[in-house]
Amino acid sequence: MSATYRELGIVARLSLPVVLTQIGMMLIGFVDTIMVGRLGVRELAASALANLWQWTLAPRRLVQSLEAADDGVLPRVLGHAPVPAGPHADVRGDLGDLARQRRARRLELRARLRAARSALSVAAAFQLSDGTQVVASGLLRGMARPDGAAVANLFGYYVVGLPLGYLLGFRWHLGLVGIWLGLVLGLAVVAGTLLAWVRTTAQRPLAELAARSD
Repeated sequence: MSATYRELGIVARLSLPVVLTQIGMMLIGFVDTIMVGRLGVRELAASALANLWQWTLAPRRLVQSLEAADDGVLPRVLGHAPVPAGPHADVRGDLGDLARQRRARRLELRARLRAARSALSVAAAFQLSDGTQVVASGLLRGMARPDGAAVANLFGYYVVGLPLGYLLGFRWHLGLVGIWLGLVLGLAVVAGTLLAWVRTTAQRPLAELAARSD
């Protein structure tokens, strides 16, 4: 029984930092959404679009197709449709209101698309840093040092990324791009810290690393 408890203790010691790391990464997305939501509905919608495009690797043709669909035939037809006079004359006013509403929605959608496209360049840098930290985290777990990833994520996201995102987004008025840029810089700190940790851990004797798992 003592051997079982001892083995469970080893598993808990190795898995707890991994669990904390995953919780911290999920919470950063939640906090990011709250921060972007304070900017406004347009920025929140642009953030959702940019996230959708970057994770599905959508090509630029998707953006162009959305803009083309936005300039569809129906708004032009509603704006120039001949309306008979007489008892149906009030239909012209209804169609005019509908055309103006569609025009306003069209302009708002274009504004959201522009905001999303401006955030995609920041998302590209995010992918580079995120790929680096994922590989480095896996290496540290293989070296029985998952605590390194937990410490690096806590420092990079919550000490560097979130405060910097707040300063860039709200104090320096960069909006959505500023918040995302702060998080990307925080993630770059995470990736750099993990790489340094991997290099330091890799130089230790294998016997010392094996002793940590015993």
